[in-house]
This record gives sequence, structure tokens and C-alpha cells, in this order.
Amino acid sequence: MKKLLFAAVLTSLYFFTGCGQKEEPVAVSAEKARFFYLTVSGEGESVIREHYPESGSDKLTAKAGKYKVLDMQINQSMSHAFLVVFEGKGTEGLFPVLKGAKLLLLDLKSGGIKEISRFERCIQIYTQWNDDKNYSITLNSKVPEGEFVTQKEMVISSSGETVFSNETRFDVLKEGYPQLPAPKIFTASKLGKVNLLVDSLKPLTLTFIDPARRLKRTILKTEGKIRQAEWINNDSLVVFSLQHKDDNSDIKQSSVFVFSAEKGDYIRKWSGAGEKFFKITGDYLIFDNRIRNNSDITIYNLKTGKEISLQSGGTPVTLKVSAGVLN
Repeated sequence: MKKLLFAAVLTSLYFFTGCGQKEEPVAVSAEKARFFYLTVSGEGESVIREHYPESGSDKLTAKAGKYKVLDMQINQSMSHAFLVVFEGKGTEGLFPVLKGAKLLLLDLKSGGIKEISRFERCIQIYTQWNDDKNYSITLNSKVPEGEFVTQKEMVISSSGETVFSNETRFDVLKEGYPQLPAPKIFTASKLGKVNLLVDSLKPLTLTFIDPARRLKRTILKTEGKIRQAEWINNDSLVVFSLQHKDDNSDIKQSSVFVFSAEKGDYIRKWSGAGEKFFKITGDYLIFDNRIRNNSDITIYNLKTGKEISLQSGGTPVTLKVSAGVLN
């Protein structure tokens, strides 16, 4: 069984929290690119590949060996990437943890990989590039003795040198659980022409406002929360994702919307089971839909409206990846 994970030039938040829960990625910004990176885990190893949606071609970038890829962050110049990989999952008391977690530095030009650090009993991870040269990672880890959790903060240069490192121990029973940085969600348009007004009181209400046309319209009212929002094409489109109210099921329900500011209405919507988080690469909207060990990546052309999908976990693939990586 193979598992897919994609990455592009952006800042992401990855959670590994809650007993029995899985990673929860949240992307908050993206840059234009001609391709995106696809990692494929299966048959005893993980590989990283460049995928070009216009031609449907791809090529091998690097191999991560027996480790599974949890997170891949690429800098703006697309010269280097940091990868968080792990061997497996387990529990420490009430906490779910990653086993054999490592931080790797990947040279995207040569394909060379260097180990930077190892993490034991990792519970939560937050990663981002602060700029083109400096990458930061914050992680919470379980201490073997007692109800203690450590929070470690590191800043590492693109050459692999540690710029900053700090570790703090928390007594969970006395001080509470240490929080990680929260992602920013931008609902105001980049040029300030239009806006999405979010009222987080129950039910969640999303209102589209266009002052120039004196237009104010409620476009969404539901139980749930906004996970991402990204304005594109000179504020003509906004893409946002919604996580629906948790029904105590281990399979989450979510949606991805493409809303046209010009039309004042949706032009595309995907809803259903699984966690959906998106990235925008050039003219393409790409989102990963995860249900347990299966992963379904949808690629949607924002200009033509055409859609293709890349699937794993025993489901037939509609977009072939060459060199036998997917079948």
C-alpha cells in the first residue's frame, strides 16, 4: 500500500495530537511554481518526486529510505527543503507519539540528504521557513518520567547550521500543556478590494463584502471552522477550506470551496469524508484528501476548470506517475 503526500513552496502547520488522531496539516500561504513535490511512501521506502501538472510528467528527486515523510518544507528559491520523517507511531501514557523521528535537510539540486537532528517521543510539530535562509521548528515531546512535556525551539540555516536552540520543560498537571504557534488565516483580499467577513460564533457565518458594488451577501452558514483561505488572480478568486463539526468519528468531514468575487458565487466545491488541505501552484489548486491510510490528491486547473486525481491505497490511479512509483 502506498501513501501520497505533496509539498510546494509554502508555510505549513502539522499537528500530531489527540489519542488515535492523525497528522493535521494546515497550509497558510503559497507561491507560484511550475511543479510541486510529491512524496510516495510504500513498499519499504519513501521517495520524493517533482511532478509537472501541465505535462503530467515527473522525475525522481531523492529517496528518504525506510522512513515515512510527515512534513516537507521548501524555501522560496527552491534550493533546499527540510523533511520531518519517522519510523512509526506509538503511545507514551495518554500521548500519541512519533517513533524514530528525524529532521533531514534535502539539497533539491543535487538530491543529497543530510541528517540534522533526531527527536524522541514527539507529540506535536510546527514548521516553517522564516525566510529563504532560515527554517524554524517547534516540537513538543513526552518526557519518560512523570507527566512532563518538553517544548524545543530550533532555527536552522539552509546550510544545516543551528542558529538558535532552546528547550523548556512543562509539568502538564501544574502548568498545562504547552501550545504551539497558531497559523494565520487571511480572509481579507490582498489588494483590499473585497473581503470575507468571518463570524466564528455558532453557527459559523461567512459573508462576502464588495464595497465598490455595495454588495454584502452571506455565502456560508454552517457548524465548523475555517482551516485555510487564499486570495488569487488579483482578488478575483478566493479558495478556502472548512472542517466540519466533529461527530466523534475517526473520519473527519471537510470541504474545499472556490469562490468568484466577480460572480459573487461559488464556481467549484468539494465535500466529503477525509481531511482536505490545499496548496496553489501557478494555475493549479491541489488538495490532499486523507482517509486513514488512503490518500487522494486532486489537481484542479483554475483556468480551464479541468480536474484530475492521483490516488493510492488500492484505488485505481487516474493520473499515472512514471517509473513504476504508482500503479
